Amino acid sequence: MMTRKRFSIVGILAALLALVFASTGILSASPDLGPAQEAPKDGIKLKCKKGDATFNHSTHQSVSCDKCHHKAQDGKTHVGCKGCHNAKSKVKSKKAFHGQCVSCHKKTVKKDASKKGKIPVKCKECHIK
Repeated sequence: MMTRKRFSIVGILAALLALVFASTGILSASPDLGPAQEAPKDGIKLKCKKGDATFNHSTHQSVSCDKCHHKAQDGKTHVGCKGCHNAKSKVKSKKAFHGQCVSCHKKTVKKDASKKGKIPVKCKECHIK
């Protein structure tokens, strides 16, 4: 049978461990993407067979950075999409871009019809030759 003194010590140790884990992010459900960084300049060219697509961070300011930079290579800093989604990765860049970007654009237009025609949802609206 556990004495009150031993029970108190175990409780205090458990609380201290929980505090340590919480402060280090070990128990965090989402990865720590590090301190906020300034977004790169606009006009990031994504080379594609169907025509290059240009990404502008300034038009996506209402979107949280970790919405797209969901898993950084080192788990702590923001990296460009192709830093993780490359020829060696499980999810290639094309699938990642279409899954993330196009689906978000379509959901946004569906939610707010006034944005139809202003947000690209068709191939040729992003891919310019």
